[in-house]
Amino acid sequence: MNLTISDIRRTLGIYSTQPLTIINGGGGPIAVQTITPAATVNFDAGLGSWGTMDINTNVTTFNFTNLTAGASGLIYVFQTAGGNTITWGTMVNEVPSSGISLLTGAGELTIISWSSADGVVADIYVQGVVGQGGGSVDWTQITGKPSTFAPSAHAHPISDITSLQAALDGKAATSHTHTRSQITDFNHVHTIADVQNLQTNLDGKQATLVSGSNIKTVNGQSILGFGDLSIAAPSKITLTPSTDTSQAFSATNMLTRVVVITSSQLTGFKIGTSNGGEEILSAAQLEASTVNVLTVNFYFQSPGTAYFGGITSSTTLILYYE
Repeated sequence: MNLTISDIRRTLGIYSTQPLTIINGGGGPIAVQTITPAATVNFDAGLGSWGTMDINTNVTTFNFTNLTAGASGLIYVFQTAGGNTITWGTMVNEVPSSGISLLTGAGELTIISWSSADGVVADIYVQGVVGQGGGSVDWTQITGKPSTFAPSAHAHPISDITSLQAALDGKAATSHTHTRSQITDFNHVHTIADVQNLQTNLDGKQATLVSGSNIKTVNGQSILGFGDLSIAAPSKITLTPSTDTSQAFSATNMLTRVVVITSSQLTGFKIGTSNGGEEILSAAQLEASTVNVLTVNFYFQSPGTAYFGGITSSTTLILYYE
């Protein structure tokens, strides 16, 4: 048979049409409100925590008002004609979050449990359903039920858990140390081939620098290490070609540069360590009104003379030596 709100009243032995009051296990009354279905329903929890509704129209917004922290109750929703639904308001939290479902067949009953932890939001879930004709319902036919049921907070002593103490006894303390002798394979080596791409990376590195071997020195001084190198400025001599065509140098002197300043084209320029010199530039390379810097390396192991040829009285020579 179909279960109506009147059937619930008759089951409880109440035949009056006045608001239903139920005495809970503690002896106190539980007021049961009769909810009138409409597009918007506000269930006033201050008037009673239980409610019954013969739904015969879609409820587009169902909210709770006057909630208090810790309050809870039940709402019985009976489908009179069938096919009607409820959309829950913004201050209602459905469990599970995917939403709860009402039985929509005519004569079917959905029992909704609600509670509020903070007095602001109501958490709801389907506590039970009664299909047409009554009787028991298979667990798999209950819709909207939670996928898991978290147990309430509680604790157990170690002795309540089989073999836990033995397992703990076999564990090391969180803070502990080991001697080197207790660690196996403490010392081991690898070849270059054991390390991926190591040889390739080594091949791309600069070899260790050795002064005077794979890196030059400056005036016999190594450039490796930190700090500045002390390099003396070269000495300079200016020669007037009309009177000077040679220059004497002391032992260990090195003539490094010759600056040739000429206002007329030279027919040839020679420099050497013997009278007449050795030609190092042709006349075509020393044009009039040019300044030419010539790099030479004449090292005098003993006192000697550098000779210059192919110059004119309009040519100035500046000699740099160390």
